[in-house]
Parts: sequence; structure tokens; C-alpha cells
Amino acid sequence: MITLPASIVQELHKISSDGSIIYLAEIVITPTSEHIRLARNVDDVAWDGQTWSKAWFEIETIPEGSSGEIPELYMYTSNIGGLMEGEILSRNDLADSKCTLYLVNSNCLDETTPVFSTTFDVMKVMCDNETVKIKLSTYNPYLQSFPAWRIHGSLCQYPVFKGSRCGYSGAATTCDRAFLTCLNYGNSARFGAFPGIMKEVVDV
Repeated sequence: MITLPASIVQELHKISSDGSIIYLAEIVITPTSEHIRLARNVDDVAWDGQTWSKAWFEIETIPEGSSGEIPELYMYTSNIGGLMEGEILSRNDLADSKCTLYLVNSNCLDETTPVFSTTFDVMKVMCDNETVKIKLSTYNPYLQSFPAWRIHGSLCQYPVFKGSRCGYSGAATTCDRAFLTCLNYGNSARFGAFPGIMKEVVDV
């Protein structure tokens, strides 16, 4: 839970205030860690040591329901002239990127704590002549393979040859993860699979 500074709390509880809530969107590009920072405002916004570029964007609300589905929403931003689409294409369609949405108070921009923030994964980007539509959601644990480490009878699962689990320390520099190779290397006692499982025959 975010503990808000006293200045923000006082501003939020004023009966009348000339301040406003500004929406900020920060997209972190994988794997470069480059940032796209947008402010839903008529002017650029300086907050938390960064400049957030003025832009138009809309954020859908998360639909209510009891189905237990992973929450998802869409963010829309202008693509007039294809400018935003060009930014996105040059960044691999924002693949594996994350988007953090911040709400800040215009009278409290000297505070580094937002009124609210939440982070989503960028799932998909769709563009037309007028609008860029970015689908935001979170990782769905129900799509994980189970068990996480698949069980094989004749294919070693250790991801690193000569790693701590493999334990091989001989002269060989490559491994095709086959049982026969591990046997020839004299390392079969540490073979990372389950020979004989599901009546699988291991050809040696």
C-alpha cells in the first residue's frame, strides 16, 4: 500500500482545488530498458526527475466480472501522421515491454510519490491511420506448463552444460543432451532426465 505524502493527502481532501489529476504512461522497452513517457496533458509534465511528453491517450476501465479471468484493458493514443506507429515499429512492436500508469496531482509535482500507480505487460499493439491500440494485461499463471520442468526419459533438461547441476568437468566443449553422449563423457550418474520413464527405451 502506498503511503501518500501529507501535501498530496491535503490536496486530495480539499473541498475546492485548482489542481487536477494528470495521467502519465511509461512504457519500458525490453531488452534496451529505453523509456517512452507520455502525459495526458496540453503541456509537457516534469515529474520524478523526468520529462513526460504531452500527448492524447485514453485508458479503458477494467470490466467487472466474476469469471476469474486475468484483468486486461486497452490504451488508445493518437497515430495521426503515423508518428506513434513509427515509434512502435522501431521498437519491435513493444514486444515483452511493460507499461506503468501513474496518477499525479498537478499541484504536487515536486513529490516523487504518485497518487496511484499500476504496472501491466504489453500484450499486443494494433495500429490504424488514426489510433494506436495497446492491449495491457498481466502474466497469466494458468498458461504455465505444469510441471514447470518437463519430464523426459532420454533428453537432459539441464540448461547449462558444465553448470552446477550438470557437474561435468571434462575436456568436451559441446553436448547434444543425449543419454549416450552423457554416458560417453562418464557423467551418466548426473544425467538430467529419467531413463525408463513411461516405458521409454533408451538406445545406448
